[in-house]
Amino acid sequence: MRHPHKGPPVKHTGTVIVLGPHHKWCVDGHEKLAPMGYPIYGIRDAWGKILGYWVVPNARNEVIIEYLYLLTRSLIITHILLFIGVPITVTSDKGTETGNLYALQTLIREEADPSLDSDVVPAHLFLRSVKNIVIERSWKDWLREGGRNLGLFFTRNSGVAGFVPENPIHRCLADWIWVPLIQQELDKFVSRYNSRKIRRQPEKHGPSGASHNRTFNFPELFDGKSQLIEVDRKVIDILLADHEGRELVRFVPEWFENMADEAHNHLGSPDITLENAWAIFPEMLRLIRELLKHNEEQNALYELG
Repeated sequence: MRHPHKGPPVKHTGTVIVLGPHHKWCVDGHEKLAPMGYPIYGIRDAWGKILGYWVVPNARNEVIIEYLYLLTRSLIITHILLFIGVPITVTSDKGTETGNLYALQTLIREEADPSLDSDVVPAHLFLRSVKNIVIERSWKDWLREGGRNLGLFFTRNSGVAGFVPENPIHRCLADWIWVPLIQQELDKFVSRYNSRKIRRQPEKHGPSGASHNRTFNFPELFDGKSQLIEVDRKVIDILLADHEGRELVRFVPEWFENMADEAHNHLGSPDITLENAWAIFPEMLRLIRELLKHNEEQNALYELG
């Protein structure tokens, strides 16, 4: 098990050598919001672009991490119009949650390109967390640009709203409200991060002087070349079909999601924002309690709620 770093802040330094997009993908979990129940997992291409940040129920579950890895494969086709594939190497820290990811990345790469010698060019590299600097640096930017504020928004009025985290109905409703808000903030950050122009840095190895989106889509303009190892899309589709991770990334059961939707509709479907989330919480809780009274299957949870 990993332990929180104690001591002064770690300064991430060093040079990362990459030949282009998909040479290395860096994966990592981020647990600053985990005390509130919202850990995050991310995948960033070492060429610069963030491929995805996701709020998940458990950032240390290897099935969830494997699912996000496969999901990224299926999404990459929107960036590279004709191809789907895997990177040459995935880097991660030494947490046990990357076991399935290691096995799958190794297997897919060996099948797709048996000419690559894994002893010379590893399919997966395990690094100390402070050495996995590409994605660690992006976490720092995320905290500075909004991550810390999210924690404040969540905790500031939760008590006034009557939120009791140990209560299963309260927990489900808080998740129904807050998970989309947090994911929305993550998506906005990733979009900003990938779209902003990076200042020109002639001394830097790798691309500069353009946005991560541009350098990712046109690596040849920046002395790079895509290193994607092509894989038959059907392989990824088969692996994703009925994958256990599809359910494990859910925060609330489907029956509760339907009930919360109904309660939200009764309120007139108001927009839910970071500012009004806790004001809406008690109103929806009252309606959900009424709905539970008429739902025998979920009555046990109502008694706890």
